Formats: sequence, structure tokens, C-alpha cells
Amino acid sequence: MIKRSLLELATSELFTSAAHADLLLAFLRGKVKFAPADDYSRWHAQRIEGLAKSLDTNHSRRFRRTDIDHAFGGLLAEDMFDTPDFPMLDALFDRLMVRNGDYLHYRDDQAQAYSKMAVDLDPVLLAGWNLAGWQRRHEHHEPRDFRRIVNSQKLFHAPDAASNKPYAEGHVHLGGIAFDGVVLVSSLFAIESDSKGDREILRRLRRVLAVLIEREQERDEKRDKGIVGKLKRATTIESWQEPMPLNLFWHYFQFSNRPEREIDGHWLLRQVADALKPLHGGAPRYGEGWAWLVIWLWHTYQQENTPLTVRVGIFYLFSELMTLRKELIMDGQGLTRFTEDYSRSDLATIAKKAANPENIARLLSARGDLVEFKVPESMIKPIRFAEMARVIGRAQGAPLPETEGAFGFPDYSPMKPGHQKYLESNERWHFCMHFSRSGSKKKSTLGRRLTPEHDARRCWAQAAKLLQALESEDDTDHPAFLGGVANPNFHFQPSRWLRGLDVAGDENALRIEWFAPVLRWMRSHIHTHREGHVATPGFHLSIHAGEDYAHPLSGMRHVDETVRFCEMRSGDRLGHALALGIAPQDWVNRQGDMILPVDEHLDNLVWLWHYACELGGRVELASRVIHRLERRIARFAREVDWCGALKTIELLAPFTSPRSAAAKAGVMPSPDLLFDAWQLRRNCHFQFEQNHPVELRDRKLTASVPDFQRLARSKVSMDLQGDGEQTATELYLLRHMTISAGRSQPPRTVIIEAADKGKRYELASRHGESSDAPLRDYETPEELEFMHALQDYLLDEYDRKGLIIETNPTSNLYVARLEHYGEHPIFRWSPPDERELRDGGDYNRFGLRRGPMRVLINTDDPGIMPTTLRTEFELLREAAIDLGYSRTVAEEWLERLRQYGVDQFHRNHQAVFTAV
Repeated sequence: MIKRSLLELATSELFTSAAHADLLLAFLRGKVKFAPADDYSRWHAQRIEGLAKSLDTNHSRRFRRTDIDHAFGGLLAEDMFDTPDFPMLDALFDRLMVRNGDYLHYRDDQAQAYSKMAVDLDPVLLAGWNLAGWQRRHEHHEPRDFRRIVNSQKLFHAPDAASNKPYAEGHVHLGGIAFDGVVLVSSLFAIESDSKGDREILRRLRRVLAVLIEREQERDEKRDKGIVGKLKRATTIESWQEPMPLNLFWHYFQFSNRPEREIDGHWLLRQVADALKPLHGGAPRYGEGWAWLVIWLWHTYQQENTPLTVRVGIFYLFSELMTLRKELIMDGQGLTRFTEDYSRSDLATIAKKAANPENIARLLSARGDLVEFKVPESMIKPIRFAEMARVIGRAQGAPLPETEGAFGFPDYSPMKPGHQKYLESNERWHFCMHFSRSGSKKKSTLGRRLTPEHDARRCWAQAAKLLQALESEDDTDHPAFLGGVANPNFHFQPSRWLRGLDVAGDENALRIEWFAPVLRWMRSHIHTHREGHVATPGFHLSIHAGEDYAHPLSGMRHVDETVRFCEMRSGDRLGHALALGIAPQDWVNRQGDMILPVDEHLDNLVWLWHYACELGGRVELASRVIHRLERRIARFAREVDWCGALKTIELLAPFTSPRSAAAKAGVMPSPDLLFDAWQLRRNCHFQFEQNHPVELRDRKLTASVPDFQRLARSKVSMDLQGDGEQTATELYLLRHMTISAGRSQPPRTVIIEAADKGKRYELASRHGESSDAPLRDYETPEELEFMHALQDYLLDEYDRKGLIIETNPTSNLYVARLEHYGEHPIFRWSPPDERELRDGGDYNRFGLRRGPMRVLINTDDPGIMPTTLRTEFELLREAAIDLGYSRTVAEEWLERLRQYGVDQFHRNHQAVFTAV
């Protein structure tokens, strides 16, 4: 999670504190009197007190209360709303942003500070304040020039990039690009949220906005007559009727006969109207509309004759909008928080449906840029491809050309330059379809969260449906494809728009073992197409792994399971993989106690034991940790039903004779046996059960259950006698029997801490301890250091395989245990100066690495974690300089990574339109 300074947090609190918004609302409702003056002064003191308490609560008493009071005292003057000035915003703009001709953009040496500000404050508010103040600073511009300047601003106010250097986005979720301003303005003017709380806030904001717009319609001498009462009624729910829909105001401003002679409030509202309700048709331009709305509100605030109450109303409007925006911005810890609190926000879900074309266009705003979108299975069909083709053609400056010929039939002969440009723009994107780890969520009888259950039947059906959709001929002659299969000028294969497969979501909920067999089968599938189709390479993998974890070993093992079970090969990519980069000791220091289900803890110990044996001759630490790992495995295996005492009747049921049951009960498997059983998890138990005892051998079974014969023999042995020695296949089958039986209560947990030299630890349970009480364990410094060495070893192994790590710097700071960009493991994986990878160097302390790991830079969810791809590069450049690299070295490093991203896109992309 991003770590911010007191002043940064105080500035954010000013715009997003619920307590402060409530005090502004109380003022608008007439609960604060101007006379006597001490009432107003008391209200000002209450605002500072409320803001201080809010910051102190939200940030765990991190700062001294005196310092907090001083911070807000400096930001909030008592006459704040009496004058058109707001020194704090002027100072913030001067520190973070710069005016460069027609553009306003963040300073290239303040990218990290700017990114921190964007967590709580939309940068459009900062830029809008500056633009609105141009006239106050006697910068008189022609309306046409001002319109050009505002409409030309870059997304996120990022600096303009070199036109000859395209960027390739390799990891971005289509559902995560609902840019905040687009969502806010589309919600405010068009869409109501399903959440009752949100609906009431939006209704109130619409009423306040209606009063301010109506004020602009009045003549100067009448405009503020009764304004205090109007705002009081607008903010009091019970006493005022709903205003007319805000969209109806736009006709007044669009069709008024006032000449465009000066930039005033009326003219600014006309720009809002033109963006949100274009006169000549076309989709609303929500991003532009939001920028113009912000400028108009700040313009009104900055007028000398604007009443204090109106300024309070404007600030209240911004405060509530920034509070709503926080629902769209991820600023927490862990993927469970992200998937449940942010990705399902009603406001984001509903609003992005209305503005999705604009969100896509804003992501591809620079000509020549390339994108691999991560999408759900529902997007893999020709009609969805057609929607994307139209939007992306328009975004790249190549809208769908007119093709109508004689008698209304399309005419594609000959192909004109506009047609060719449109086709070329649609060779700059493709999809990577992701399965979801959502599963069915259940709770225990006490209301505690249980592990989600995987629906294997549904997952296999989903995969089969996807492959059928790729082979379908439906809608392949859509006009968005310029006739597609009916156009004789090119060969059209829409299935080539799907190039990759992924598994996304909370990896702590459902492991990759449930999805790997499906992915292997899909990669081995031979598509059926009509005669003449061009041969196409198989899908590459781009799988989320090691992003969020409860213990460094859990994250590392999740990555290794992904590589092994999915049979990753050269060109495949690991999404995030932070568990391979954040030093275990550093992670544990920030985490504190680690809490795991006992079976996951056992898996981690067995997995680490295997690699300790494998590295025994290369890393001296390995031999020092093996003995203790074996003791820990023996201790915790007794607590896991399927591999320990085999106490329950359900688990002993397969061993039909009392002698068989007695022989198995209490048998403790060896670490080697447990590791072998772990490797068997690459098999799909669902497909095994579907084909046992009657085997129907086909490609699906071969791909999904490679150990079918071995498992089948073991199952027969268990059913008949079970007298022999315990086997890995028995453990595998017993584990799935436990899973199939389901749980009514969460599994027993283990609390693991980092060993303190001055404290005594013991592995054995205390006498009389409840069987449901959490177990205890600890990690020694040697074990944490060996985990660090193992990270290096795995990085080298995966590099030899040709794997690539997809980094998402801003996303990782929002979700993971990182506080600033200089801590991002990209500097360990692929440092700007490769000399740091020499034996004994900072990033190769154990001599296990032979060179850098290949990495890509991406955004992940640039609407939920506000950023752009170019901003990610800027952030890493500034972080590299802060770490001591020269600007030249940092820029040369990033240029290599930019070009590598472009190369990887072209490696995976296959032409959808090929010339005949």
C-alpha cells in the first residue's frame, strides 16, 4: 500500500473526509449562522477538529495529534470561503504540475508524488483549478483557443510521448478501465446506482448542481437572490421536489443565441452540454464533459462576486464526488479486499456499461499503441469483436468508413485508403481470456468465511463453449469487419483475436490446480475451420500468480504450481509474481504474524523441503534447514485429515476391512511421499471420476489426467484391500474425498511468526489445549534467508524456460506490501545496471542467477488504480533515479523494456485480416 506523508494525507482528507462533508452539508442546511461571528468561527474549528480526528482514525494514529492540527491549520484559513483564493491548490499545482504550451502535465521529477495525490484527489480538479484561474490572472484567451486546450489534455495529464515510440500494454483488464471522471459524470447526469445509499447521495448532488446551473441562467443582478434558501432546500431531503433531469438543461445552453465572445460561465456550460449531449449525434464524451464541468465549477468559485454559500456548495459537491470516487479506487491490502470491495462497486459496475467505448478509446488514445485486453469468456464471440473493432478504429483515428454501394448493398471494391487504415488499426489489439477464481462462497454456521468451492463441471463447459465460439461462423460478415468472410479483398479469421489464456482473481481462494487441466486441454485443442483458413499458433499463457499471499512460501509455491501444472513454456507469462521478488524477511517484518490453514502450511513446508534437498550442494543454508523442516512436517501432518491419523469414518471408508483400516490409521507419510502427492495435483479429479472405472480415452482425458492409469490402479487397490504401503496416489485420492465431503467449519489454522532471538519456541502442542485452538509455528532467520535464495534459484530456472514476468507497478503498490516504487521487485528482476547481477552482487547474493529476468511493464487496472502506461514508465524512471541510477541509465533501461513489450505483442499477435 502506498505510503504518504502527513501533508499529502491532510490534503486528501480535505476533499474526502465524510466528517468534513457533513459539516459543509450542515452549513448549507442553515445550521451555521453568520451572526454572531463566533458561530462561524466555531464551525471552522469543528471542521479542523473533524478532519484531524478523521485522519487520525483512518491512518492508525500514525502521526502526533499536534502535527495533524498544525497541518490542517495551515491548509484551512478561517476566511477560506470568503475569498476566491485557494492557496493550497495553487501551491499543489506549482509543485506537481507544469504548463507546457497547450498542455498541463505532471512534472517528470514529481511523478511519484503526483501518483500519490491521485489516490484521493482526481488530478482533473487540480488542472481544472489552474485552467479556471487563467482569466483571473489576466490571461485572456479566445474561446476557440481555450476549447482546443481543454479538449486536447492527455489522459491522467501525462506528458506527451514521442510519436515514433508506441507502447504495448500486455496486462490490462477490460473491466478495470472505468476511468474515474468518466464514471462520475456519467453517474451524475445519466445513471443511478443500485445502492440505496449511493442513489440518495447522487440525488442530492443533482439537486445542488441544478441550483448552480439555474443560477447561471439568471441575469447578474438576480442570480443570487434567494440562493441560500435554494441550496438549503436542495440539501434537505424531505422538503424539496426533484429537479428536472440535468440533461434537459443542455438544450438551453446549446440553443441560446449568445455569441462566443468571452469565456464565462454560460459558455463553459455550453461546452459541458456539447460533450455530454452532442448536437450532431455520436456517443457522449464523458471525459471531456467531466473536465468542462470541473472548470465551470471552479470558475464560479473564483468569481469575486460569488457568495460564500455558493462556494461552500461547490466545495461540498467536490467533496461528495471525491468520496464516491474512492469507491472506484483501490487503496487497501490484498486481493480479497479488491475483489469484494472495489471490483463490485455498484457505481463502477453500472456507469462503466454506459461509457465502456470511451474507456477503451482513452486507453488507446495514442496512435500506434498496442493492447492485449484481459476479458471474460462472454467477450469471445464475433459480435463482441465487432464492437471492439468500431471503438478501436475510432480511437486510433481510423473510424469505420462508409461502404454502402448501389441499391444499399456494401461495396468493398476497390479497397480505399480509409478501409486499409481501419483494418490496420484493428491489428493493434487482441484478447487474453481469463477464467475467474470467484467460485461459490460459503460461510460456516457461525458466519465465518469458508474456502470457496470450485465448480469443475461449469469450468469445463465454459471452456468447451469458448472453443465452439471460436469455430462459429455466426456474424463473421458483420459490417464492422468490412464484410468479413464476404469481402473478397482479404481473408478474415476473427478467432485470431483471442491469443492468450489466463486465470484471474483471488489466488488464495481457488488454486491453479483447479484450472491447469482445462488450460492444458485448450492449448492442445485443434480447431475446426472451413477450407482456406491460415494456420495459427496456439494460445500463450498469461496467468496471475504470486500477487497476494499470506506467507512468502504460499506465494512462491503458487507461482511454482502455475509453472508446473500449466506446463508453461517459452513466451508464457507470470502476472505480478511478487512472491519471487519481495525479500521474505522484508515481507515478514511488515506483515507480522502469518495465519494459514494447517493444510496450506503443510504444503508450504513440504515444498520448501523438496527444494532444500535439491539445493543442498549449491547453497550451504539448505542443509541447515532440512532437519527442522522434517520435524515441522511430521508435527503438522498429524493435523491434516487426509495425510495424518486418518481418524474419521468417512476417510477410512474406502478401506473396507478392519485390518486395512487399522493398517492405514496413524501412518505418517514421509516428506518425499507428500511431495509426490502434491505433484499429482496437476490431474483433474473431476475428469478422473468421469472416466473411472470405464475409461473413454480422448485428447481431453490425456491432457487433463496424465496420471490416469496410476490413479486408477490405486483406487482399485483402495476399494479391494488397501493393505499395502501408503502411496502418493492414495494421499491424492483421500485429499479429494475430504474436499468432496465439504466443510461445515473453517479448517484449523496455524499462526506463524518470525523467530525472535530472545524468545523460546516449541513445536509441540500445550497440554490441555483445545483441538480447535490455532497451532503455533515460527520461521528462523536461516529459513527466511533460504527462501530468499530459493527466489533467486526459481528466477534463474524460469528464465531458462523462457518465461516472462508481467509487472504492474502502481497496481502492486496498491495491493501488496510495498510503500514506494523504489521497492518494486522489477529492480531485482531486471536491474537498470546488470552488473548488480554478478556473483555476490546486490541481486545475486548466492550466485544462483545468470542474468536478468525478462519483464513487461503494464497497468493492470488503470481506472481502479489511477495511472496510464506511459505514467508507469515515468514512475519507474523517477524511482530508478532515486535509487542512485543516472537518468541516462534509467532511460536506456526503460527504452529496452518498452521495445521488448512491443516485440512481445507482435510475437503473440496473428493477423486477423490477411491479404488474398
